[in-house]
Amino acid sequence: MKLEGAQADPPLLLERARRGDQAAFAALIRMHQASVYSIGCRMLNRRDAGEDLAQEVFLQLYRKLGHIESVEHLGFWLRRVAANLAIDWLRRAAFTGVAPLEDGANW
Repeated sequence: MKLEGAQADPPLLLERARRGDQAAFAALIRMHQASVYSIGCRMLNRRDAGEDLAQEVFLQLYRKLGHIESVEHLGFWLRRVAANLAIDWLRRAAFTGVAPLEDGANW
């Protein structure tokens, strides 16, 4: 289901998503997926890791949607969670001794 007109208004989308509207939640994801993915790719230096990170961020958003106060808060929250998750993944990789691979690395 595509949302158009007044239904695509970000504050309305946020409110509808809080009430369980899956189409509104999907629209919010589409609005923010590029910035979240970009953070993951830049910090983790891998496109596939950026995709995995974005998926985890949006899963966390689904769980915490009721705590998001406004559309502005949503954008800040998503970027902050993406950065924090990327830092955690880098720390875990350093601790376990697993170095991130470059995209297209030859085996």
